[in-house]
Amino acid sequence: MANTDITDKYLLLSNSHDGNSAVQIKFTPIRVVCNNTLTLALRQGPPAVWVSHTKDIHKRLELAKRTLGIIHRGYEEIEAAFQNMARVDMDDQRLRRYLKQVFPDPRDRKDRAAAQEAEKHRDWAK
Repeated sequence: MANTDITDKYLLLSNSHDGNSAVQIKFTPIRVVCNNTLTLALRQGPPAVWVSHTKDIHKRLELAKRTLGIIHRGYEEIEAAFQNMARVDMDDQRLRRYLKQVFPDPRDRKDRAAAQEAEKHRDWAK
């Protein structure tokens, strides 16, 4: 059985509580427990949905709900793709073929620097 890395998905809701800034809503793999992790969560990952404190906030929150549903489905699709990748047995020969596709030999076979660079990137698989 393949090893799996677990990444939790948190729903972050950030609000200034003074009405001066918009409510930010986003999914994040970061568990926010302090201002440092809040800053990190807001800067990384998918963009936040911003909902301004206006008269139509309820309409904007409904839009945010739909947008977050789309993002959530995106996470589910990514999870399925990663699970499919984890099922692929990767032996040394298969890894070398893959790396040769990702880091191909240069078109100009006389370009020794480019050939060495490609080989350097593929070398760690040995």
